[in-house]
Amino acid sequence: MHRHALFCLGKFQDAVKAYENGLQLDKENSTMMDGLATSKAKLKELESTSTSGSRSSSAGPASGLGGLAGALGGMDFSSLMSNPAFMNMARYVVYRYCFDFNS
Repeated sequence: MHRHALFCLGKFQDAVKAYENGLQLDKENSTMMDGLATSKAKLKELESTSTSGSRSSSAGPASGLGGLAGALGGMDFSSLMSNPAFMNMARYVVYRYCFDFNS
C-alpha cells in the first residue's frame, strides 16, 4: 500500500520507483503493473504541464480543485474512484441505505 499512498500524495516519481521495486519481487503482479503504468502516465502529464507553464511544478493530483484539495487532504478522487474495493463499498452503502425496501 506504500506505493499507492505515494501516488495519492502526488509523489509520482517516488511511486514509480516503489512500483518498480515491488515488481522486482513479484514480476507477475498485475495490480503493481497497473499502478506503475498509471504513476508513469501521471508523472508524464505533470511534467508536460509543468513545462508548458500552465501548472506549477509543485502541483499535486488534486490541484485543479482550488481550496477544496487542501481541505480534503489532497485526496486524489480519480484514484479513489478507480479502486475496486472502494467502489464495492460505495455500492454496498448505496444499495443498503438508499434502496432499503424493508423499512
